[in-house]
Amino acid sequence: MARILGIGNATLDIINTVDGFPAEDTEVRALAQRICRGGNAANTLVVLSQLGHSCEWLGVLADEPDAKRVVEDLRKNGVSCSPCCYSAAGKLPVSYVTLNARNGSRSIVHYRDLPELDAEHFSQLDLTPFDWLHFEGRNIPELARMLARVRKEHPAMMVSLEVEKPRRGFDALFPFADLLLFARAYAHAQGYGDARQFLDAAAQRLPNTDLVCAWGEAGAWARSRAGATYMAPAWLPARVVDTLGAGDTFNAGIIDARMRGLDWEQALGVATELSGRKCGQVGFEHLLDNSMPSGAGGAPPESGRTARAPGSVLLCSLDDLDDPGARGFYIEDASGVAAIFVVRRGDNVFGYLNQCPHMGVSLEWTPDQFLNIDGTLIQCSTHGAQFRIDDGYCVYGPCSGQALAPLALSVDGAEIRLHGAIRVVDGAS
Repeated sequence: MARILGIGNATLDIINTVDGFPAEDTEVRALAQRICRGGNAANTLVVLSQLGHSCEWLGVLADEPDAKRVVEDLRKNGVSCSPCCYSAAGKLPVSYVTLNARNGSRSIVHYRDLPELDAEHFSQLDLTPFDWLHFEGRNIPELARMLARVRKEHPAMMVSLEVEKPRRGFDALFPFADLLLFARAYAHAQGYGDARQFLDAAAQRLPNTDLVCAWGEAGAWARSRAGATYMAPAWLPARVVDTLGAGDTFNAGIIDARMRGLDWEQALGVATELSGRKCGQVGFEHLLDNSMPSGAGGAPPESGRTARAPGSVLLCSLDDLDDPGARGFYIEDASGVAAIFVVRRGDNVFGYLNQCPHMGVSLEWTPDQFLNIDGTLIQCSTHGAQFRIDDGYCVYGPCSGQALAPLALSVDGAEIRLHGAIRVVDGAS
């Protein structure tokens, strides 16, 4: 068990569940409403506490009823608020959440009338008892002073930094962290359409930092400071109920896995499963029910995806694929034999089950012909559905809005390897 300090935000969340998002300038009736504790850092600590760690939260609280409610909730979930700073003015920040009952997506309006945590209060805190510090990326000038203090006084302290959205001067803080946890929204804001391309670019500037980027239903990627890239597919619940806090849960899974010494393949498996479990339920309680395996993500409920197993197999060399180009394979895993394919675009390689979401048919008629005529999209030859190469999302056709099932690939040197497979049964499909 590690002792972890989380520095960031806690909020009061007012969550209205609706039957589909309302159009502008309309009125709808909420199906349900709940009021609960929220906030990125607070959510992450609650999950880490479930995973067996001793957790403390450092943030700003006002002396008012909503703040007391949040403190009580954190204490109930095993998170101490003893390091917190109290403000005589303002009140607890409030997030007004609209939750779509049809698919679990949410929109948030956030209101804050409370001072941010300052470096002066942080400077008075004894950090020596802690094994890991997790920072939520906000209030950048003060955060810079906090991180500088940690690196000066505790150079061996493990530090993670959540990077959720662009902020002025944010990137100057990245070298202070051992682990950067990027959100898809940040990568999009930097002009990147896929996680691997984003992490490859970030690694050029941050060669001594571990980098992670979660990409929602398209899975998650990690780039280690050793230069290796890893990917895990999303863990899909039987039904997506509530995506609020899924990213915070993913971050907790990564921190827990690395604290326990798991490798990056295992860490991504643990984190994607935790995040998937969160999406399949309301709130954060009982995420570990149904015996989540230690050290690896378990198989999700039936969702059309093949189960993952330990190990990896060589599919082919990067030079075996045109740029852009694709190739199909039959592989054997714990579930039996499956048809898959890989697509190359530049130095990036993406892999998917060879199964169209529309009718479950194979995508190609001619061997290895998975791309449209100009090589910009994956195309199903049966009914013409087209999918983005980087995340398998259908942008045109009868399954528009759905996605191909991704595979866990890595490129080691020039070798393209598939994780979770036992062997390649045959060559091209």
